[in-house]
Amino acid sequence: MTYGDLNSRSIIFCKLRYYITHILAQTSRYYLVLACFDRFLLTTMHSYSQFITKTSTAKYLIFITFIIWHIFLLHIVIFIRINNGQCKQFGLYYILYYTYMLVFVCLIPLILMSIFGYLTYYNMRKLHMRIQPRDLDRNKRNIRKRDQELLRMVLGDVFVNLLTLFPYSFVILETAITTYISMNKSIDHIRIENFITVITSFLYLSNFAAPFYIFFTISKSFRKDFIEFIQHIRHALTTVNEGTIATQTRR
Repeated sequence: MTYGDLNSRSIIFCKLRYYITHILAQTSRYYLVLACFDRFLLTTMHSYSQFITKTSTAKYLIFITFIIWHIFLLHIVIFIRINNGQCKQFGLYYILYYTYMLVFVCLIPLILMSIFGYLTYYNMRKLHMRIQPRDLDRNKRNIRKRDQELLRMVLGDVFVNLLTLFPYSFVILETAITTYISMNKSIDHIRIENFITVITSFLYLSNFAAPFYIFFTISKSFRKDFIEFIQHIRHALTTVNEGTIATQTRR
């Protein structure tokens, strides 16, 4: 029964659910690609990289990325529909949707993050051999230390994305191909496919929570800032509770 399922009864909710979910997922994923690109430029010696890594340029790229995905994902609003109580893709759009998932959700981010991550690591090795710590003053050493810490955070996030998106891309590819050729699947094949889809989908969705644990594990400054934030919240709640108790006592 789908009486209480708004997703299967409201076409507006059905479309917006897919649309907003994909916007949030894709913008966050491609922001990570931009972060990898930024780290790569920061480790190059070319003069044009100083312009691109400026804060104003970064804000412009973030805004452009956000707008592009709002426009590009309009196909979801147009073609997603409800049929037999199911809010999903049907007909030819089913193939096109999974092609989009394979190319823009899995392959392109993985390829770009791998390329920029490797080039950044390569450049850092060259810079480390060219510039020795004793040649830097205290302030520059601190800046370099923060840059290296940020680099480790980004590369850690990239590594987790590779581990979680790579299996999911194969499942997407297999689903798209077998659907396109109208393959007759046995019951066992469907069960195995559904099981693997659940596992890889869980890994894919874990990407959205993984950065916190990655940054907390890798970055000392992130752990320090997080602990200070928790202490600040705790202090604020304690102050509010003490004020409430004092008010009730006066009454």
